[in-house]
Amino acid sequence: MSPRQPKNIEARSVITILKGRSHTVTVYSSRNGPQFDVESSDSAFRRSDLTLAALREEVPEVYEQYRTALAGDLWAGMDASAP
Repeated sequence: MSPRQPKNIEARSVITILKGRSHTVTVYSSRNGPQFDVESSDSAFRRSDLTLAALREEVPEVYEQYRTALAGDLWAGMDASAP
């Protein structure tokens, strides 16, 4: 199965890729906040261009993987000492 190209690929760049046992999650930046592509390890399941809310609703186990992969509310480049 070849990956479907996102509709708004020119406006997105990869933030990170999370690989789990059953799914790979690619997180992209977009003008409207992060967007997610999810694909199962066997390529039988694929969802693209999901918002965080859609990820939580459509693929809750993958949302939990993403949520727990973050160190609190910190993102790369943030000053951890800032209030």
